[in-house]
Formats: sequence, C-alpha cells, structure tokens
Amino acid sequence: MIALTFDDGPNPLYTPQTLDLLKQYKAKSIFFVNGNQVSKYPKLARRQVQEGHKGEGGAVLKVVALQISKSVIICSGLQQF
Repeated sequence: MIALTFDDGPNPLYTPQTLDLLKQYKAKSIFFVNGNQVSKYPKLARRQVQEGHKGEGGAVLKVVALQISKSVIICSGLQQF
C-alpha cells in the first residue's frame, strides 16, 4: 500500500489537476486541508469528499461538505477524520 498525501489545499490550480489524475488512475488520497483555503474554495473541498478521498485538518472539510449539501449520501459517505 502507498499513501498519497497533499498538504495545505485546496489549491485552485493544483487540486483539480490532482483530482483528475487520481480519478484517471482510480487512486485515493489524503488531503491535509487548510481551513482558510477550504473557506476560499469550498467547491474543491466538496469535490475531494465526493470523489472518496480522506481529509485531515480537524472537522473543517466535514463541516464544509455538510454546509454545501445536506444530502444523506454525502453525509453518510463522510468518515471520521
């Protein structure tokens, strides 16, 4: 097993490219998010969760995902970070 991690995002330039590559190769990763960046780019944070990646950085990613969509599917897909 190899763990891929990305720090201090989401980043509007690199995060979409990274997510596209991970999707292409059917790989999952851990994103160590920065609360300020999540506030600036909530759509990217939501995409990370929707595509099945894990997040670290407290509850920030989880809270943003819940605020953006109250969908039971997204909520049930969130795991304890």
